[in-house]
Amino acid sequence: MLVGLFGRPIAPGADGVAVGSTAAPGGTDVVEVRPGEDLRSLAVRVAPGADPVLLAERIADLNGLDGERVAVGSVLVVPTGRE
Repeated sequence: MLVGLFGRPIAPGADGVAVGSTAAPGGTDVVEVRPGEDLRSLAVRVAPGADPVLLAERIADLNGLDGERVAVGSVLVVPTGRE
């Protein structure tokens, strides 16, 4: 069993990202992919003023993804711009 911040148990999601908290350390949040979203549309949702291409690449890097397609319900780590 994985244990996250504050000793809360967490479990890996279908994409291998740990779920169980609403925020992750280092200026990131955890979000769930909605129906019809790919990484670019997710990037627009989480950071409307950012370059969606660059942010989609960063989200892919953070989650070890190859390509822009993601499954609905996947839980992904996304940058927030906060540190």
